[in-house]
Amino acid sequence: MQTKTLTKALGILSGSCNPKHVLPVLCCVRVIAGAGKLLLITTNLETSTEVELPYDGEKINKCFNFKWLKAILKGTKMVVFTSTGVVIDGISINSDFNVMEVDDFPLIHGITTTGQIPANVLNEVVREVSYCRSTDDMRPAMTGTLMRVSGKDVKFCGTDNSRLHVNHYTGIEGIPEGDYILPSSLSNYTYDGMVDVGFAKGGGDDSIVQVLLAWHTGELFVCTTSRLVSAKFPAYEAVIPTSTKPLFVADERFLPLLDIAAQNANDNVAKKITIEVTPKGVILTHHRTDIDVPMFEKYIETQTGWEGTIAFNAAYLAAIVRLKGTCTVHGVNVVEADIPSSPVLLMNDDESKTALLMPLLIMN
Repeated sequence: MQTKTLTKALGILSGSCNPKHVLPVLCCVRVIAGAGKLLLITTNLETSTEVELPYDGEKINKCFNFKWLKAILKGTKMVVFTSTGVVIDGISINSDFNVMEVDDFPLIHGITTTGQIPANVLNEVVREVSYCRSTDDMRPAMTGTLMRVSGKDVKFCGTDNSRLHVNHYTGIEGIPEGDYILPSSLSNYTYDGMVDVGFAKGGGDDSIVQVLLAWHTGELFVCTTSRLVSAKFPAYEAVIPTSTKPLFVADERFLPLLDIAAQNANDNVAKKITIEVTPKGVILTHHRTDIDVPMFEKYIETQTGWEGTIAFNAAYLAAIVRLKGTCTVHGVNVVEADIPSSPVLLMNDDESKTALLMPLLIMN
């Protein structure tokens, strides 16, 4: 087998393997060979990944240390697995320490798939929704991405309480209706083609507790099973304002200025960018934190529908504009007496992708 094929497979498997785990067997990739195929499995007990690929070698069922295996493959061309190690470019490498029996390797239970999601949808969710997930383990629901299924409509939502992003897709069939909080580990993969989706029930209340995603990428067949986040996702729809009006249109011309402001410091005050909306454009201003002098003040001609001043965390606004390219900023009850009274919406033309961002207080 070519080393580059195995290296690609190990790259996919790394999303569910912790090479520093205290349990030696969880630092391993399980290798099962036979019947013309090779099955590679890793697990961290929360997420398990299987990669299947063609293989014409001896039967084997062993566990190989993941880090060791990746290291010895560097700069090589061909690899063959044996019961005691590997043969790389004709050279046999054996290691009793890095090759172990599979007795303690956790069992991977199969899940039946029921529907399909296009890979471009999942890749968009990873790129566009997952960026605003929380990293606070004290709020487990917000560390995942909400998948809300209603008929053929599917919405994905991520939030960290300061910002929120929702993508809405239609025409997706075969997925049971309900709310599922997908774990952050599913963002470790790049999906391809049509992705098969399945769910598994468990627990005393017969609720759905696991999700399976399976897809082909080249000659590899990938299947990942992960435990859903067991928590209640915030009622995000209640905070999305209605009856909004367009304030201004933001595009890539904003990004260089937003990036300068975002890199200025690590706190919200230092990252603040003030946007003065005029009849024919906007004036972007960013002040230094040590002296009351603008670091920059630049006018950008753009479409506007409101006159006034509003401020944002430049890093948050830059992330949204970078994803969307061009988006219209909508607001309601916008900044009266320099007090942010409501979040704003940033939407694309068909309004299928919505970001919500809370303005910052403007200090005169």
